[in-house]
Amino acid sequence: MDLAVLCVPDAAYNGFESRNKCLEGTRQAIITKIAEWMNDDSDHPICWLSGPAGFGKSAIAQTIAERCAIDGTLAGSFFFLRDAGRRSEFIHFITTLAFQLTLSIPATKAII
Repeated sequence: MDLAVLCVPDAAYNGFESRNKCLEGTRQAIITKIAEWMNDDSDHPICWLSGPAGFGKSAIAQTIAERCAIDGTLAGSFFFLRDAGRRSEFIHFITTLAFQLTLSIPATKAII
């Protein structure tokens, strides 16, 4: 089976629809904190970004994803969006990330 048919291509950071990212020079404190977490060798495997609707969580995540894509550390991304068809459902989340892993880390393709 072709894994691509089980994916949501528009859910990736570079999907068909443009996404807002942080304006240059804004939200530096949180972006720096996330970058430090990414480079930390501690046993905290998840960075949880929370806050009220409209506070810029997706913009921060978009900015981080773009930076990781540029420096080659992005394995995959999935941006959920309420009432956006398959982007609003969890059902294709795992298969979408798995497919993206096969692209970013080709050695995973045979395993996946």
